[in-house]
Amino acid sequence: MKRNLIVLTFIAVVIGCNESSKKEVQAADRANIDLTKADTDSIKQAGNWKAFEESFVLKNYLVSKIPSNDFITISQKAGIFISPDSVQIESLKKENGEEDFYTVADDNSYFEHEASEYLKEKKFRIVYPTKRYIKFISKNHEFYFDTKAKAARGWTAILFSPEKGAPKIINPADIDLEFQEYLK
Repeated sequence: MKRNLIVLTFIAVVIGCNESSKKEVQAADRANIDLTKADTDSIKQAGNWKAFEESFVLKNYLVSKIPSNDFITISQKAGIFISPDSVQIESLKKENGEEDFYTVADDNSYFEHEASEYLKEKKFRIVYPTKRYIKFISKNHEFYFDTKAKAARGWTAILFSPEKGAPKIINPADIDLEFQEYLK
């Protein structure tokens, strides 16, 4: 009888461990599926991150010449805020989904407003260009900026001071830091 009890206990332990192993394997499979989705999302975000970083590189917007009738000239201290046109808006909606687009648009509107108020206090002119190109004139150089360049991600904010030379593409959410770094 003792022997039968020991055998039954052994069988119960083996079966219990086997069920536990199956559950662990199933959990691991679910984790792999989730990990694969996370990896895919990370790859997408990395691509978006690279594009985001590229949107702050001035040379990605510069062109060698501009049409004679499709530009504005800026030769004094200014904060320039560029918004997406209707074609860019539709593209951003497709790329990000409509709900996310409106969240991003709302965030950009808020930070643009905050940055423009900050710059007004610093006696910078605020410009919302209606032309595609901007001609920046500094002390020693002219820069021809294409607001619809491939690097443009819809909303672009720029600081410009002729004394500093080149304009600087900034993140308006960090206006105080961006302003201090640009003018040092």
